[in-house]
Amino acid sequence: MANKIAIVLGFLLGTNTLLAVGIGLSTLLAGTGCEIPCRSDEVADLGSAMGDAVATGVLRSDGDITSGSCGGSGGSDRAFTWTAPETGQYIFNTAGSDVDTVLYLRDGRACGVAELACDDDSGAELGTSSLEVRLDAGQTVVAIVDGFSSAQRGTFVVNVTRIRELNCLDGVDGDRDGLADCEDSDCAAYLDASSDLGSATGQAVFTGATVDAPNLAEGSCGGSAESEATFLWTAPAAGRYTFDTAGSDFETTVYLRANDCSSSAELGCSFFQSGVELILAEGQNLIGAIDGQFGESGSFVLNIGQATELVCTDGSDGDDDGLIDCQDSDCILGEAAVQDLGSALGSAIATGSTTDAPAISSASCGGGAPERFFSWTAPTSGTYAFDTEGSSFDTVLYLKPDLCKFAELSCDDDGGAGTTSRIEVLLDADQQVIVVVDGFATGSGSFVLNVQQVTQQPAMAAR
Repeated sequence: MANKIAIVLGFLLGTNTLLAVGIGLSTLLAGTGCEIPCRSDEVADLGSAMGDAVATGVLRSDGDITSGSCGGSGGSDRAFTWTAPETGQYIFNTAGSDVDTVLYLRDGRACGVAELACDDDSGAELGTSSLEVRLDAGQTVVAIVDGFSSAQRGTFVVNVTRIRELNCLDGVDGDRDGLADCEDSDCAAYLDASSDLGSATGQAVFTGATVDAPNLAEGSCGGSAESEATFLWTAPAAGRYTFDTAGSDFETTVYLRANDCSSSAELGCSFFQSGVELILAEGQNLIGAIDGQFGESGSFVLNIGQATELVCTDGSDGDDDGLIDCQDSDCILGEAAVQDLGSALGSAIATGSTTDAPAISSASCGGGAPERFFSWTAPTSGTYAFDTEGSSFDTVLYLKPDLCKFAELSCDDDGGAGTTSRIEVLLDADQQVIVVVDGFATGSGSFVLNVQQVTQQPAMAAR
């Protein structure tokens, strides 16, 4: 239509006016919804080519067909069709051109009027252009390289790249394609290659090297410029776990998050091999990465430790597994570990050493060193004296109504001769108690347990 109008006016106004009016109408109609005529023989189809120099050519002083919202009026232009191979963000630029360019995209296969983006001088090189646009898979655009002015002559280059997901462990849609982390095809192969450690715990459960590994993840405490190795791991039971890289030959970063593609929350991040400590539920799945600091990479070692209940008589969940004291399998001593003394009375009813015994108990007056456990039953109602006279170390002695209860009947540190212990307690006939021979601080050694009946009286025992 613009050409027809220009031809008519040309007959009235002359040839030179014809060119000027034709160009002006083309530019004018660009904003009216009318299609702008391209030089169809010069609109090359680039397919879905990506990379450097997908299109090259020369801008000559041979007419201006169209212009963009950011410039190009009067400058020579060249147009190319290009189709997005997949949904995502794409960058078009003219880096490498030796002419001052204006670059713009129009939606469709013709030089249609719907401009998607336009740029004059945002390129990295002086006079070059760069723009970013989101395209759907299969969407075709016309990329037009224009000269800043009619005086622009020279070669141009068009480069096309797709913005890729650069961090596959942050829960963020970094390339703005609507998909994050393992949902994004950019990350799928990388994360699928993660080593599955199952529920392994201990030293060196995962070893390898980050040299030549991909760099597609970053933790909050570092690792942005370094390659990393990823791993999957499942908590075998509820509790507190530690993940560290002691033994690696470079400065590492280790970070973890839930392996469910729906949570962006990082569970923990640590550097300099100091490790991450997490409280996890049984069966909780994690994905983790071993990364580097300061551009370093090398051989790594991953150690995974599980906390255990260290004190089994304090009424608290020391290893954060939801179980207290004897409810926790860490604290189950078994019948063999609790020696039954029956109702024996007298000196040295029990002897031995605490040196190689477990250290899982303590009481209000002390303890926490290796200890030995005994069950004892009162033959009649009365007051009984328990002491450790004859022991070779500073003892702590306490009585409990039950091994799996925090409550204690009595506790003594130095109530006996020297650093030995002595307890007097009123018990009912047939009342069973747990007697614990413990040590002060970390003390251990040979012990002697003595039990005497002090008085005999009606049942009014301590509970």
